[in-house]
Amino acid sequence: MINIAVVGAGAWGKNHIRVFSELPKVRLKYICDSDSSKLSSLQKAYPQVQMVEDLPPILRDEEVRGVVVASSATSHHSLSKEILSADKDVLVEKPMALTSRMRKR
Repeated sequence: MINIAVVGAGAWGKNHIRVFSELPKVRLKYICDSDSSKLSSLQKAYPQVQMVEDLPPILRDEEVRGVVVASSATSHHSLSKEILSADKDVLVEKPMALTSRMRKR
C-alpha cells in the first residue's frame, strides 16, 4: 500500500483526489488546501482521509510516500522543492514553474 497526499483541492486537485481514492493499492491519506470550506465539503465525500490546511503534517508523516501538487501555479515550484527536500516523491500538475530562469544563490 502506498500512502499519498494531494495538495490543492481545486479543479485539477479534485480529479487527482478522485483517481487516487479509487486505486486499489493506494491510500489517499491527506488532502491539503488552505480553503477550509473545500476541505469540509471533501471530508463528507472522503471521511477516511485527513484534511489539513498546510503542508507540515504531510512532510512529517513518514508513511506518506508521494505528494501530488495541484495548487495554484505560482506555488508549484516552492511546494515541490519543499516536498522533495522531505524525501518524498512528487507529481506536479503543470506548469512546474512559471519561469525557467535560474536564480543566483
